[in-house]
Amino acid sequence: MPKPKVLVVGAGGHAAACIDIIEEENKYKIIGLIGMPSEIGQKLSGYEVIGTDENLKQLLKLTDKIILGIGQIKSPSLRIDITNKFINIGFKFQSTVSPSSRVSKNTNIGIGSVIMHNTTISTGSVIGDYSIINTGTIIEHDSKIGSFTHISTGVILNGNTSIGNNTFVGSGTIVKEQINIGHNCIVGMGQQVRHDLSDNSKLIGN
Repeated sequence: MPKPKVLVVGAGGHAAACIDIIEEENKYKIIGLIGMPSEIGQKLSGYEVIGTDENLKQLLKLTDKIILGIGQIKSPSLRIDITNKFINIGFKFQSTVSPSSRVSKNTNIGIGSVIMHNTTISTGSVIGDYSIINTGTIIEHDSKIGSFTHISTGVILNGNTSIGNNTFVGSGTIVKEQINIGHNCIVGMGQQVRHDLSDNSKLIGN
């Protein structure tokens, strides 16, 4: 049976990383990228930018399946705006999970999320919609990750932690067990989170 066709939104570094995962997962056939007008005709990892957000109705005729390949540093606003626009046209976002990751069968992964290489997600954990779990992250048992949240490279979330929606957790951060980090938070690189953080908090350090 032929693999379902999929488009990738984005033509930058994060999109290239997503393409690697899609190819290794071998679940979808990438038929092109959606980028900026200046990127039309350019190729990324062998795939051509075939459209922009100005011709989505024409692209929808090719496939309604799409993967969000735009990164998120701190603010998720661009990803949220793009996602809403594509959904309103009729696209259906897909999740993709790297085969090199160890994801418990008792983990729930939401719509449109991307699980990067060499991550570990333990039993009872929940990953929200349109989130990024980046390379080498460890999410221990019964942890909850919100939607449009980016858990960056090499983060360690110990058991029963909770991370809200629209939150960014920087590379190498360690979160103590049973800690709650709220919505719309920014946690910088290399932090040690030992206490709860309320909504809209920033923990940046030096």
